Amino acid sequence: MVFNGGFDYNFWMNTEVLTVNADEALRLLKQSVILQTGYPRCLFQMKNGTIKVSSARFFLSLSPSDFLDLYSGCQFAVYDQASDQIDLQKDEEYYAWRERSQ
Repeated sequence: MVFNGGFDYNFWMNTEVLTVNADEALRLLKQSVILQTGYPRCLFQMKNGTIKVSSARFFLSLSPSDFLDLYSGCQFAVYDQASDQIDLQKDEEYYAWRERSQ
């Protein structure tokens, strides 16, 4: 597992996101904000005083102090659920174009 907050050009440069360090991230998590890192893509959410970390390959439950120890060098962004949703209009246009080109 990589905990160094590796640089993902597409995530950090092609989106307009506010990035924060681990201390600010902890403050936001306590306010029920969901956060993410770019590479490896991880989501962070605080529930019942424990920080839940999930990615495609692992799931962790961390105390706030463990979170700061592990992720102190990382940058975080507020998770935007809208960016993960399928745009039905674009999807329709794609399949319409695809049918015409076959």
